[in-house]
Amino acid sequence: MKLFVHTGDEYADSIDPESLQVLTYLRLLGSNSTSIDIVRTCKYWKSPSSTFPALVANGKVYSGAENVITQLKKQGLNLDDRILSDEEAEVTAFTSLLQDRLKLALLYTHWSDSKNYTEVTRKWYSKAAYFPIPLFILSQQHRYVEYKLITELPQETSNDHRGLELLNRAEECLDMLSVRLKDKEYFCGNNPSSFDAFVFGYLELIAQYQLPSNNRLQFHLNSLRNLSKFCERMRKLAFPETKTRPISSSTYASSVPLWKDPTVWACVIVGGAALVLQGYRVGLFRRIMNGERWWPIQTRNDTHEDLSEFN
Repeated sequence: MKLFVHTGDEYADSIDPESLQVLTYLRLLGSNSTSIDIVRTCKYWKSPSSTFPALVANGKVYSGAENVITQLKKQGLNLDDRILSDEEAEVTAFTSLLQDRLKLALLYTHWSDSKNYTEVTRKWYSKAAYFPIPLFILSQQHRYVEYKLITELPQETSNDHRGLELLNRAEECLDMLSVRLKDKEYFCGNNPSSFDAFVFGYLELIAQYQLPSNNRLQFHLNSLRNLSKFCERMRKLAFPETKTRPISSSTYASSVPLWKDPTVWACVIVGGAALVLQGYRVGLFRRIMNGERWWPIQTRNDTHEDLSEFN
C-alpha cells in the first residue's frame, strides 16, 4: 500500500487536517503500519486523486480520511475493534459534524481571511517549495476553498458575515466535543480510536498555529481545558518529536527569504514582460537588430535652439 499525504513542518506532521488524521491513525497503530509506503508532498498533481490523503491499495485509489481509514480497517489495521455499536453510531454523527464545522472554519481562517493568507499560508508554501510551484498550488487551493465556502453557505452572505458564521459554528462544535469528552483521556473507552485521530487532526492545527487575524478558535480551545489536555496527550503519544510551541506569523515572515516569495517573483515577471512589450511597441529591438542608434543624442546647436525660446 502507498499513502500520499500533504507535507507538514516541525509543528505538525501535516498542515492538512485529513492527512494529519490518517497519519495520527497510523502512529496509534504502532509497528503494524510500517508496511505502508508514505509519500509526503505539497504538490497535488503527485497524488493519484489530486487530493490529500490518497491511498493506493489493490490497484484502487481511495481519497479522503474516512475512506482511507475504512480501507485500512479492511486490511486488518483496526483501532476500533473495541467500540460498541451505539458508540459507533454516535462517532459517525460527530465525524460529519467535524467536517461540516471545524474543517470549513480552518479553510476560512487559513485561506479566505486575507491577512492570514498573506502572512501565514502563502509564506508557508513559499518555504515548502521553490518558485514557481507555490503559485500553482496557491491558485488551485484558493479557488477550491472559495468554491467550497460559497456552496456551503448562502451566496448573498458577505465574506465577513460568512467568516463570523463559520467561527460561531466551530466554537459550538468545540463545546460539544468538550462535553462529550468530559474528564476522560479518550473519546471512546480507555484506548485511542479512529475518532480520537479525527478530532486531533483538527484540534492540532488550531492549537499549533497562532494566526494574526481571526484567531478566536485557538483562544476558545485553550479555554476548554479537557480538550487542550487531550490535544497535548495525543501529540505526545503519536508525535513526540513535534514541537509544542505555537508559531506566530512573524516567524513565518522572518524565516522565508524574499527571493522565495512567489509574489515577488510574480511582480518581477510581470514587470519584465511589460518592459519587453514596450520595447517592441517603440521599435527598440528592431533598431538594435539593424545596428541603428537607439539612444537619444542632443547636439550643442539643439541645446541653443531650445534655450533661445526662453530669451
